[in-house]
Amino acid sequence: MLADPAAAAAPTVLNAYAKMILGQGGLFQERQLTAEAEQAHQLANRLSPANPEGVFRYVALLADQKRFDEARQIAQTAANLAPDNQQFRDVLTSLNKEK
Repeated sequence: MLADPAAAAAPTVLNAYAKMILGQGGLFQERQLTAEAEQAHQLANRLSPANPEGVFRYVALLADQKRFDEARQIAQTAANLAPDNQQFRDVLTSLNKEK
């Protein structure tokens, strides 16, 4: 998907694909397949780094594992890409309180 120039230029296509992958990631998480869930969230985030659902799920997965630096990086990227999104800034503020 990322290698296809037509798809890469069509945010709607990337968002739809990212949403499908997030669904799979959720199923992996429900079944305690953390590594697979992380891969799915990582791919969805690469496809659509400012997708709120993807950002929040990925950040939650990382924070649950106490990987706050990585979670902050994801939240910061999302906040930079969507500076008007208050939820991204709130998540970032919350993560900045964690060690």
